Formats: sequence, structure tokens, C-alpha cells
Amino acid sequence: MISSMELSQREELFEFYEGFDSPILNITLNLEVKNILPRLKEKEISFFQYFVYALCKSISEVDNFNYRFDGSKIYKTKRLIPSYTVLRETGLFNFCTFLYEQNWENFLKKSLEAKSIAEKSKKLCHDDMTHKDYVFITCLPWLNFTSVQHPVGRFKDSTIPSFAIGKYKVSPCSIEGEKVIIPLSVQAHHGLVDGVHISQLVEKLKINLVKIP
Repeated sequence: MISSMELSQREELFEFYEGFDSPILNITLNLEVKNILPRLKEKEISFFQYFVYALCKSISEVDNFNYRFDGSKIYKTKRLIPSYTVLRETGLFNFCTFLYEQNWENFLKKSLEAKSIAEKSKKLCHDDMTHKDYVFITCLPWLNFTSVQHPVGRFKDSTIPSFAIGKYKVSPCSIEGEKVIIPLSVQAHHGLVDGVHISQLVEKLKINLVKIP
């Protein structure tokens, strides 16, 4: 629950940034974690599916990424709906959208079911945009990018956070062993999310990624 003091502080910041042409905060970084690829391969777990799961779990643990603005007040979402991009059989992209569940098996089942539907659909799949419980995720497995700009409907109504995951690589480290380096872009409304919250999210993600079920 948002405290009254925190709420008033965020509303003050939100009103301040609402006057900007673009209130977007976008940070791109190389996320480094110990090499989890052998373990994922052993358990036959998709890297991308597991990353999306760990990302959503981390988002649920950092309050500011769950704040939204409904046009009159800031509130905290009671659910998360990840929406990530997939390629259709036609070569065009589509949206895979489903309700996040903390249980890994349930999460994976829902994700794969939604993914199959989106890949086979001849139409663009997108859910009702009247609510803002989404988390937008883009996968760019072909690129080791250093910056990403996500589209937003209106800059002043951009309180849904967006993430992009790039082409990962394994880098040897003489002291701590091999690490996986993953390009990660985090975009959010600066009236709701500060750099410190992105740092908190990254630390949560490092922890959650190594907790392979």
C-alpha cells in the first residue's frame, strides 16, 4: 500500500514531469549474472521464458514499477500483465499477453499458450488498453544493443513501464567464473520511477535469475 507521504511526494514529481515534452526515463545497461545457461539447458527451460518470469517477479518486488496514473491519481496495480512480442508465421510481430503468476509452472503454461495463439494468429492480438496493468517487453535476440526507445501512445500518459532484452553472451571471469551478459533496457515515467528504483530492480533481477526452479 502506498503511504500518504510517499503518495504526495510522487504526485508532486508526477505533476512536475507532466509539464515536460517527454517525461520518460530510459536506462540501458549490461546485466551480468553468473552463467545460468547450463542449468537452464539441463532443465530444458527456455532462456527467454525464464527471463520474462524473473523480470516480472522482480517488478512485483519493487513498488514503483507497479505505480500507475489513472488520469486523476497515482495508484498501485493489484496484478501484472506481461505483454511481449513474438513473430507470427507471416514474419510480422504480434503481442503475447497473459496474467502473471508467481508460480513458475503456472506462469510458463499461460505464457506458452498465449505465445502459440499469437504466433498462429492472422490478426494483431492486443488486449483492452483502458487499464494499465501491463508490462511491455520486447526481445531483440539478434542485437547487442546499447540504447532503445520504446513507442508510447502519449508521453504524458506513459506510466506503463517497457523493457527490452537483447542478444546475450557468455563472458569468462577469472575470479567469479563465467557470467552471462544481457543487454537490458528499462523505460518508465520519471514521475513514478527514479534511477534508484531501476537499480533496485536490477539487483532483484540478479537474485531471481539464479533461483532456477
